[in-house]
Amino acid sequence: MAAIEAEARIAGVGILKLYVREGNDRARRFYERARFVIYDREPASHMVGGFPYASLEMAKPLDPRFASGFPV
Repeated sequence: MAAIEAEARIAGVGILKLYVREGNDRARRFYERARFVIYDREPASHMVGGFPYASLEMAKPLDPRFASGFPV
């Protein structure tokens, strides 16, 4: 995770965003430990085995200018 964040900073990325399937608590906790926060939920964002699943949208500001509204 640190290497990804370092490369993103070098590239000038202000906020890292990712999606986690709702119910994938292990992945959600991993990203929360890395200081990502859930900022939205997208219902039925994708299908798995013919069933719709929601995604949790998570983000982590890398640049303080983008941190407004994020718990830090």
